Amino acid sequence: MYSEMDDMQAGGGGRLLLGILVGAAVGVALGLAFAPYPGIETRRRLGESSQKFRKNAVRGYERASSNVSHLLDRSREALTRGQEAYERARGEARETLSAS
Repeated sequence: MYSEMDDMQAGGGGRLLLGILVGAAVGVALGLAFAPYPGIETRRRLGESSQKFRKNAVRGYERASSNVSHLLDRSREALTRGQEAYERARGEARETLSAS
């Protein structure tokens, strides 16, 4: 059955990413407000930080995407094995009933 727990688990990744992005934006705003460096230096550092953040986000996305693909493959394999076991058991049951 679908429950609130399933809903929370399904949306958890999106909420986490949103939290990270909001945290990063707040960090940037505070950093600019209290920057101990001149404007050009602050912009340079901000540019470097945003590139590092982007690279980390891309790596995280790729890793998550790979994990999801792997889980889907394993789920499909398990489903196929379950279907095959069901068909075997059904055939054996029919044979047993026919022999009676």
